[in-house]
Amino acid sequence: MRVHSADGSPLTVHTVGDGPGIVLLHGGGLRESHYRRLAKALAAGGFAVHRYNRRGRPDTAPVTGDETIATDVEDLAAVLAATGARSAFGHSGGGFVALQAGMASQTAAMLDRIAVFDPGLYIDGRPAGGWIDEFERWVAAGDYVHAFAVLTKYTYPDDLKGRMPFGIAKIFGNLFFKTPIGKDMAEVMPSFGPEIRRIAESEGPASNYASIKARTLLLAGTKSPGYFLENCRAVAAELADGEARAVKGNHTLPNVAAASIVKPLIAFFGEGVSPDREAR
Repeated sequence: MRVHSADGSPLTVHTVGDGPGIVLLHGGGLRESHYRRLAKALAAGGFAVHRYNRRGRPDTAPVTGDETIATDVEDLAAVLAATGARSAFGHSGGGFVALQAGMASQTAAMLDRIAVFDPGLYIDGRPAGGWIDEFERWVAAGDYVHAFAVLTKYTYPDDLKGRMPFGIAKIFGNLFFKTPIGKDMAEVMPSFGPEIRRIAESEGPASNYASIKARTLLLAGTKSPGYFLENCRAVAAELADGEARAVKGNHTLPNVAAASIVKPLIAFFGEGVSPDREAR
């Protein structure tokens, strides 16, 4: 399906399955194709799952530098309107867009349920964001390996990845960019910095998200950087109908469609949040 955003930018929507609609928002540095397995798993659970590429990827508008949070929300609004979906799932940077849509006047009434995994949020200084200028400088210079080393160091501060010397990190980065997913990421690196910057510029207290009325499930991986779960818990505590929950695994759970994330998503979108709610 081909739809157009408010400014006329094209969006290609890929749909699998039948049933209540879920719009799937991919993470930064990735694209909709990296979520085919998750889409199929959710479709097997009785849903119509709609995926589209955010700007700067194939089949959509290029990044111009003028994009704002409103641009991301307008794109999602176009897909929600075209598909009739009332739910959204967002991973990482896509989780940030989903939560922003839950607050925006244009989309809040279009969403009944929002689920996110390891959402890209900056809450009360978590995580630190002072590295973004350096990251964008290396991207602009075409040194994606060094840019990736910077990204890894500051987004995994408590992990071995974040503690290794830059020289070692660059070796791993060079190997990563030779893999299929690394090659895909290299193609969208110019769009990655502006997306991260939009998230960082939204930094503030968790209460900034208190206006979300949709039923909201905030998931974080037990092996993901700890700030993801901290931020999920902080935001959930501010919502009228929100839950934060840790699920077994790391930041790539949605990409591999691990059962630890598929099962709670099917339960949430189909029958509601499990009664075994995490204390807040």
